[in-house]
Formats: sequence, structure tokens, C-alpha cells
Amino acid sequence: TSLQKLTSQYDTLLVEGAGSPVEMNEKSEDIVNMAIAHEVDAAVILVADMERGGAFAAIVGTLALLNEAERARVKGIVLNKFHGEKALFTDNVAWLEAYTRIPVLGVVPSLSVQLEVEDSLSGESGQRIQENENRQSREQTYEQLAAYVREHLNMDKVYALLNNE
Repeated sequence: TSLQKLTSQYDTLLVEGAGSPVEMNEKSEDIVNMAIAHEVDAAVILVADMERGGAFAAIVGTLALLNEAERARVKGIVLNKFHGEKALFTDNVAWLEAYTRIPVLGVVPSLSVQLEVEDSLSGESGQRIQENENRQSREQTYEQLAAYVREHLNMDKVYALLNNE
């Protein structure tokens, strides 16, 4: 019902998954990742966390475990929480694009920002934002974060995805 309401009110929906789209022990029950992408016929952007290492293995492994129809939905990759000099990383991006045949839409450097913890099992040591925090301050933080992410993505490619180009 919520999905029908949203699609009737908006031209574009941004749907965030949760965790990995290929947790094989949960895949048949999963309603928030590839199932919802299928339901709304959405292009998928795979976001990999580089902070803890193993991002390339996670990307390649995820793509290998998706079925053919699911993999066809993946139209872009974003490397998130990058530490290091981006200019020295271009060969790695080129390799990933050649290997997966999926464009890398951006490499987003790590940014220290305090957001409310979404997942109680996240293992993050960050503090929760106080319930009485000013909503305007939270919105300003989200706007700054969005601007930062846009700065590090190829927005022409992102917009092309949104327009099914």
C-alpha cells in the first residue's frame, strides 16, 4: 500500500536497501533489496564500504551471487568511505569497471559526520543524536552530507540512470 501511494505521488523514488542483497540465508524472505527493486522496476546502484577493506571482493562476490535478472538491474557502483589519494586510485576504478562491466559512479572519501545510528547491530561506536536535537540542525547536516556526496559522484551518469538512458 505504501509503495502504491508513493509511486502515485512521485515521479522518482530513491529506495534504500538494507545490508547485502545476497544474504543467501535470508534471500527468500528479503523484501527490502532486490525484491523491491524488481517490484518497482528500479535500476540498482551497488554501494561498497571501503573503510574496512575487501570492497572489491564484496562487489565481485555480490554480483556473482545475484541471479541474472538481479545482476542486470545493477547499473552503477559507488565506492564509499575511501581513504587515500583518489588520483592514485584511478587504475583500480578502471579495473573494477572492466571486470564487472558496470560503471563506477563515484569514489566518495570518508567523512566524519555524526548521524543517528540506524541499525542497533551496526557495531559503530558513534553516539546517537539526542532525541531533542533541533530538527533544523539535523536537516542542515543532511544537506551538507548530500552536497558532499554529489561532489564526489558523476552526477551526469546518476541522472542518466534516473532517466533510464
